Amino acid sequence: MFCNGFLKRAIPFFLTFVVGVLIAGIFIPISGPNFQFRKNRWQRHQEFHERQDSEIQRLREENERLRQQLSEIKEQNLSEELDVPPLPDAPLLPKMKPAAEQKVKRIEILK
Repeated sequence: MFCNGFLKRAIPFFLTFVVGVLIAGIFIPISGPNFQFRKNRWQRHQEFHERQDSEIQRLREENERLRQQLSEIKEQNLSEELDVPPLPDAPLLPKMKPAAEQKVKRIEILK
C-alpha cells in the first residue's frame, strides 16, 4: 500500500522532470561547464595584467618624482625671500556729463 501511494506520486514527478530537461536541452546545452581556459584567453589575461602592473609602476615612479620636485620647490621658496611689488592703482573712471545736461529723446505717441 505504501509502495503504491509512493509510485503514484513519484512517477509523475520523474516524468515531468525528464520532459522538462528534454525541453530545456533544446535551448541550452545540458553538459557540464567547461573550466578549461583556452591558451589564447589565458595569455591575453596575463598580458593585460602585465600591462596594468607596468602602468601602475610607471605612475608610482612619476608620482614620486613629482613629490620630490614639489619638496625642492618648497625648500627654495622657504630659503628665498620674495619681493612682491605693490599693487598698481585702480584705473580712473571716465567722466560723465551730469544727468541734467544729457539729451534725452522723447517719443510722443499719437492718439
